[in-house]
Amino acid sequence: MTTSKILLQLIKEAFLPALIIIAAKLSGVVLSLYYFQIEWQPQTKYLIPQLTLYSTQDFIRVSSWSNFGVILSLWLGLGWILVKAHLLHETHITPKLTLSLINLRLKSLISNTFDLSHQALVWLAYLWLLLLFFAVEVYFGIFYWQLYLISLGGGIILSWFFIVDLEREIKLQ
Repeated sequence: MTTSKILLQLIKEAFLPALIIIAAKLSGVVLSLYYFQIEWQPQTKYLIPQLTLYSTQDFIRVSSWSNFGVILSLWLGLGWILVKAHLLHETHITPKLTLSLINLRLKSLISNTFDLSHQALVWLAYLWLLLLFFAVEVYFGIFYWQLYLISLGGGIILSWFFIVDLEREIKLQ
């Protein structure tokens, strides 16, 4: 396995989570503004449109909940990869499930170690990078610490599941 092949695979796997993070952040901002009925005003004097919020508390609320939405989307994406790693991994999938997936024309759900490990590493990297960034926001008071603790707890649990699967995979080889 050459370094360039691994690097190319990591770059390829990084696009989907990055798009999901951006979409989750934008959706979280819009949903927060709507749900909490926060007044805002758009500004378009620069190339990128901006929102003007009228109070610091509104900014913190929108920022916190949209950040939490990003974490939830990462949990879902990483959770799906971990489900595939535990149930649909070609090294330990049951023959009965394999046959069922083939009959349903869903054989593409079966994944190999190379793809799963790269996908999980990219999703985990995004998760921990954002958790680090959000810790700085908690320090400066622009992210609710309660939501951060929930986010951190979920990150630890998902990381633990990944490590368990990785150890299981190492024992099989």
